[in-house]
Amino acid sequence: MALSRCPVLAFPPALGALLIAVGLAGTLANAQSFDCRKTRYADEKTICRDPTLGQLDQELASVYRRLLLTLLRQDSEALDKSEDEFLIVRRRCGDHRACIEQSYRNRIRELKAALPKSE
Repeated sequence: MALSRCPVLAFPPALGALLIAVGLAGTLANAQSFDCRKTRYADEKTICRDPTLGQLDQELASVYRRLLLTLLRQDSEALDKSEDEFLIVRRRCGDHRACIEQSYRNRIRELKAALPKSE
């Protein structure tokens, strides 16, 4: 297909810029790795309301994925189990922002330490 006939490129430049800006704003507002419309627990609701916690959640998800890609199956199962334990600990924080933030920072530090040195 020729580029001139591509429907994506048919938008006027101003409209394209607006669509990109709206898309980026939505991404920044919902930085957490889970769907805030489906939250059930106080910690999740607090994360959805706080942009810093949302960014920490996204960072944790990213480090987790990077680490998971380096592991053998049996080790990835152990990582899954430790992630479940992290979620239990975080959930105990309830809506206490500082507790949630510290639990994220601890977990991110732990996972980063487990990454191969080339990461």
